[in-house]
Amino acid sequence: MRKKFSERYGHITVRDSFQVDDINEGLKSRLWNAILHSYIDIQPTLNSFGQSTSHGAHKLKDNNVILFIKKLYDGFFKTHEIPSIIKNGFRDELKHEFFKLEWFEIYDLLEYISTTYPYNDTNNKFRTKVNEVLEDEMSGYRFIDEYITPIVDDVEIEEIEQAINSEYSGAKIHLSNALEHLSDRENPDYINSIKESISAVESVVNKISGSTNVALNRAVNNIPFEIDSNFKGGIIKMYSWTSSADGIRHGVTGDTINSAFAEAKYMLVICSAFINYIIEKSK
Repeated sequence: MRKKFSERYGHITVRDSFQVDDINEGLKSRLWNAILHSYIDIQPTLNSFGQSTSHGAHKLKDNNVILFIKKLYDGFFKTHEIPSIIKNGFRDELKHEFFKLEWFEIYDLLEYISTTYPYNDTNNKFRTKVNEVLEDEMSGYRFIDEYITPIVDDVEIEEIEQAINSEYSGAKIHLSNALEHLSDRENPDYINSIKESISAVESVVNKISGSTNVALNRAVNNIPFEIDSNFKGGIIKMYSWTSSADGIRHGVTGDTINSAFAEAKYMLVICSAFINYIIEKSK
């Protein structure tokens, strides 16, 4: 697929890529689908008196689901207008309310639904499904237990932004590529994201040490100022990991590839932080 201008020249913003301060239309629609499939489609058809007219996943003999709907509108939406309990009426009303919410209110709703609905098995499956969607769509948040929690924070984002915007063109190119591979909604490439992150470090270390195309594990020893040996050793070990059987730099070998979002995100952040550190030390 042809790359967009913004992707070719590093103009993708870190916050937009990680969806930290917003939820785009794709993510919003998929979260709605998760609610729909997890909580609404499984309900039996109800008549206007709230009586079951077919056999559903959860029978309403204790009125648990009806009580849940009333709690949702009273406790979350805080409205006296309780919608029709008929399934399609409830679905349309809830969809209307959902798409009016701010991005942070959507996360509030996900938490509220999954702790208020009376069947824990359904709630657990819902949280798992939501986490799959959040990862696919590069959200900066995940369900951890019953809470939606940030997995990328302002400090990490600032490190990436600072490194991408540094005066070193090699860092900008490689880190922009790493971010692009990581944030591709259709086909994320975690292996090449990790490769680009470590290549960004290698590029800057070569530049600062006056080397040309020297592998990072050797170039780091040519840096013209003192770095703690343990700290330097950590960078070398990280480079060695990217060259290991995990298949990151040698993906064509046929080895099993174990790298995923968590590793790729970690490498993008830690490599950006090291680049910022090494640039500051060089001054």
